[in-house]
Amino acid sequence: MNIKKTDNVKIEKLKNRDLFSPDDVTLYYCGIDKDLSPGARYGPVIRECYILEVCTGGRGSVIINGTEFEVKAGDVYLLFPGDTVVHTADTVCPREGYFCGFWGMHVAHWLSPSPISSRRPFAEAKAFEPILKLIKELYRCGQDKSAGVNLKIKGLICLMLSQLIGDIPPQQEVSDPINNALKLMEQRYHDPLTVSQIAAASGLERSYFSTLFKERTKLSPYDHLCRLRINKACALLKDRRCSVNVAATSCGIEPHNFARLFKKYLGTTPAKWLESIK
Repeated sequence: MNIKKTDNVKIEKLKNRDLFSPDDVTLYYCGIDKDLSPGARYGPVIRECYILEVCTGGRGSVIINGTEFEVKAGDVYLLFPGDTVVHTADTVCPREGYFCGFWGMHVAHWLSPSPISSRRPFAEAKAFEPILKLIKELYRCGQDKSAGVNLKIKGLICLMLSQLIGDIPPQQEVSDPINNALKLMEQRYHDPLTVSQIAAASGLERSYFSTLFKERTKLSPYDHLCRLRINKACALLKDRRCSVNVAATSCGIEPHNFARLFKKYLGTTPAKWLESIK
């Protein structure tokens, strides 16, 4: 096949774009906090997903890794995977609002321009109204049985994340070893990559690289790569013409390890997962 020079230019532009893979975004749950008992307390709890909370009334607090933050009406805050969290409600006027739990392989990368962190969990005040509107719509999606609702859910989560980032001016592009590692995994997850190879490609010693990576993403490089591969395999398995062995090898996983890794990261077997998505 002949490839024109202009085609090569287009391909390179696509390769250099920021990662965006909405298929990686998964909603775990969405609900309403209301009628909490005065002084109610929940936790400590450690979650494996992100939790976005929107306070629409009352007061309370959230304790993140031992630091307490006051919560009041109009607040929007994000809780990160791996944090130790305690929720409390005021003894006179308990807080109420909406919450949702979600996971995305690249959420940490998307949020990297934002100042939001475990030590600074609150979004800007102007984000309250648009995020409240979006999370209400997300909650209504729980009653929606239409064919396109899953795509709508992914879009709503991505829109909420864009509101969390806010109007941050674009930064000059600098070489970031962790972002480089994330891009390398995305582009070569199907190859027999090792953590040592990824660290070397990022220009860092393996141990130091692993520490930085986990600080940024809340996952070890190995866990991130395994989750990415399993997620890509799931996308292949949705096409019923693709066998489990083909999906595994296409995503860089040895077939004899696939069922074990699948259950470790998704909590079920490939056969039961396929049954659940019929």
